[in-house]
Amino acid sequence: MNITTDEEHYGDALERALRLIEVPSGYSLTNVRSAYQNDDEAWIYRYEKSSGENGGLGGEHYSFVIRKSDDKLLGSTWLDSRLSVPPLPNKTITEQTARRNDRR
Repeated sequence: MNITTDEEHYGDALERALRLIEVPSGYSLTNVRSAYQNDDEAWIYRYEKSSGENGGLGGEHYSFVIRKSDDKLLGSTWLDSRLSVPPLPNKTITEQTARRNDRR
């Protein structure tokens, strides 16, 4: 686990946040860091798959941001390949589809 801050500093906020949100099963806390969000000091909590599969920066994860001053949840993100959809079509395919529809 790569925790960049002592648990004694972020632990209370994490405990309160976990009363409001549920981390998806199969995910473990891998990183906590202090940052700024909208000019407010905040904690960023990152969970990755416990299996280690597709982890790291750009990989699958569940994360959320808590404002330090009042422990307010500012946002959350869940990136999981099971939830993804096929990518959007590129410009060429989009133009071809539009032209094909124009002929109808």
